[in-house]
Amino acid sequence: MRLFLHIGYHKTGSSYIQTLFSTNRELLLDHRIFYPISKDDRKAKKGLISPGNAIDLVHSFKKEDYKTAKMLLTNWVSHAKGHNCNALLLSSEQLFPQFAKNNGVIEFLNECLANNILSDVSGLIFVRDPIEHIFSLYKHKGKNGAITNFSKWTEINYKTLEETGLFFDIIKSSPISWTCKKYTKNPSFLSEVVFTNWLNIPVPEIPANKYINVSLTLSEIGVMRELYKKRQYALITRLRKELLELPMDLKSNEVLLEQYYIQTINPWLASQKKVIDQVNSNISRKEDQLSVEILDKKNNKSLSENLTFSPHQLSVILKQLNSFPVYRTKLFDKVKKRLRKLANR
Repeated sequence: MRLFLHIGYHKTGSSYIQTLFSTNRELLLDHRIFYPISKDDRKAKKGLISPGNAIDLVHSFKKEDYKTAKMLLTNWVSHAKGHNCNALLLSSEQLFPQFAKNNGVIEFLNECLANNILSDVSGLIFVRDPIEHIFSLYKHKGKNGAITNFSKWTEINYKTLEETGLFFDIIKSSPISWTCKKYTKNPSFLSEVVFTNWLNIPVPEIPANKYINVSLTLSEIGVMRELYKKRQYALITRLRKELLELPMDLKSNEVLLEQYYIQTINPWLASQKKVIDQVNSNISRKEDQLSVEILDKKNNKSLSENLTFSPHQLSVILKQLNSFPVYRTKLFDKVKKRLRKLANR
């Protein structure tokens, strides 16, 4: 039994990929690939965020409970054979940190291969350029306004680069054949990599809505941060919902704000060059290697943390603020003034 193992990492289209797996089981079965149903399968079919069908395996790895892991895998293999399949497909982005931090995972898979539970293992991992990934993860983690400082959060809490370095160190002793691709926010690209290049089967029809998870802009997160300071949790929930429903093409460009944020983490980025080089030394295709532009050491004083909003964004924000008339800050006084200026043009 061959095992196909997709491990993420996070913020590289895992939910989209799992949606394709869940909605194309017949295609997979036609090519003798068994994709087990998980308790979150309905979410995956709707294009919602899901932990993947290997989440129980992740939990057993976290506890170093390899007896349960073996039972899960043996059960899946049995079901695969029952469907006349010769390959098992498992997916969860939460597998990535387990591979990065836990030598026992590789030892477990080695044992499964030695005991003929598995015949071979083919892994798939997507990586992402550090700056792009940091912004994506910050927008996900900071959507409630709880992250008060972008640069400190990056320096203290962003561990993906470090874990990627550990991952490539650990898999050197692994018999797993790995496919490593740089993530691109393009459904057609992801589908081609997963189905054509990795599984070696035809690409299924790509859903019209493409199931790409939307996120807040940096400026919108700045608003959430201000509300969080005042413990306006109900307002955060309502405002976030409306802003997420607003199409990205109706939102303001944030190039200067992004440059400012990059500038604040520039010293940290420079300190990570050794790790980035180490990761890239393990990725053969240059187009899949990580790239990062480290700015000049001299700060651009013209850059600042100026939040930018389109008229559509301002309308949504003002609408929600007016539903909480007792709440006023200097930030939102400025927002309201800006909205009036735009309205009078």
